[in-house]
Amino acid sequence: MTEIVWNDASEAEWRDVLSSCGRSAVEQCWGYGEASAANRFVVNRGLIVDDNERPLGLVQAFTKRFVGFATVTQIIRGPLWVGEAPPLEAQRPILAHLRQRFTKGRLHFVYWLPELLDEPESHTAMRGVRLRRVMTGYASAWVDLNQSTADLEAGLSGPWRNQLRRAEKEKLSIGVTSGGQDLEALMTRHDKNRKRRRFGGPNGRFIRALIDGTTDRQDALVVTARRARQPIAGVLMLRHGLSATYYAGWTTDDGRTAHAHNALLWRAMTTLQKAGVRWLDVGGLDTTNAAGIARFKLGLGGTVFTLAGSYL
Repeated sequence: MTEIVWNDASEAEWRDVLSSCGRSAVEQCWGYGEASAANRFVVNRGLIVDDNERPLGLVQAFTKRFVGFATVTQIIRGPLWVGEAPPLEAQRPILAHLRQRFTKGRLHFVYWLPELLDEPESHTAMRGVRLRRVMTGYASAWVDLNQSTADLEAGLSGPWRNQLRRAEKEKLSIGVTSGGQDLEALMTRHDKNRKRRRFGGPNGRFIRALIDGTTDRQDALVVTARRARQPIAGVLMLRHGLSATYYAGWTTDDGRTAHAHNALLWRAMTTLQKAGVRWLDVGGLDTTNAAGIARFKLGLGGTVFTLAGSYL
């Protein structure tokens, strides 16, 4: 019999189980929970264990009280499972437990994006715990870093590879850090882009809290391109277990002309690869509102996936 042990894991234990989950989501890492707590969410961390208390998976949930007595709990891309996820029928007791734990009372709601693929069986499982889909699924792609650099390069699309070659001829200076001034510059640009383009997602303050919320400073990978010592583009990768996510980026007109992002992503992927990261989540694909960015990310040669959607 499986059960969830709540709020008993240390950061080290959480990180170990997350690594065992393989392709993991950044929203289930320890630092994301710490950043949510700094944003006045109550964070509940649960380890899924068997009869012998061996970890089978984990789930992190974030609860906030809104107007009056209403509370909403968010579960984003969880639960995650060690190794291969069990059949949905075996997951059902855990899914039911999560819904029941966070919907006690008439004004307690759970808003849940489960780490389940957009398949009929997934929708049936979520309806089985009395939740209905309110939003279509999040789409992204996994790039397999657990291969040789030559094979990784061969997997790039032809146009993407050609742009990388042109970027290499620009002789840009590419720097890799884990924070400091490069991170602050990236966050400043990120917040300006969010306001100008009116897109959602975490702001710079949340991202800083996420990075500060983990004991391993190497979980943040900031890659910056410079010309004549002046930064012209940058990207942020966040490591979580054996996976990483392309989390933020910025560029100038000069960086765009020089195809700096191709050079940055390639350096980031090879750096993560050498550090033992096995999978890269490209950070979402929006073919409707950001078709150009989606095409760029698809050029990395990853395997596209779409999750079942958000449930309430």
